[in-house]
Amino acid sequence: MKSVAKHVICFILVQALLGCVTNRSNDIGKNLTCDQHAKVAAYLNNWAINNFSESYGKKGDVNGANVQLFLISERAPSPYAAAFNRYQEKALENITLAKRKGCNTVDYPLPPVDEFRHQLEIARSGK
Repeated sequence: MKSVAKHVICFILVQALLGCVTNRSNDIGKNLTCDQHAKVAAYLNNWAINNFSESYGKKGDVNGANVQLFLISERAPSPYAAAFNRYQEKALENITLAKRKGCNTVDYPLPPVDEFRHQLEIARSGK
């Protein structure tokens, strides 16, 4: 139960922090600098790493992570899967806006769902 509450609180905080980017990105995103776009990309990636680590990585729960990846891939309405999918979309939108401005996005970290897959591959390999 504590883990679920932690995810809900994290979800609410992320929504509040990214509200200006996620809800009105057409207006706000145009005003972001290249550095700010890079920070959004890093924040979303760190969010994904932390969520994977807390939910599956620290526990070594590869089976649970596989199930969760299935739920994410199928766009299940669960809060966890929905958050990953929503932030994946926002990360891709952020990259698109940054590229339109001529920002160098080569070093941007992976978007959330891609990072989840990457972390799962690391867990599967036992590294």
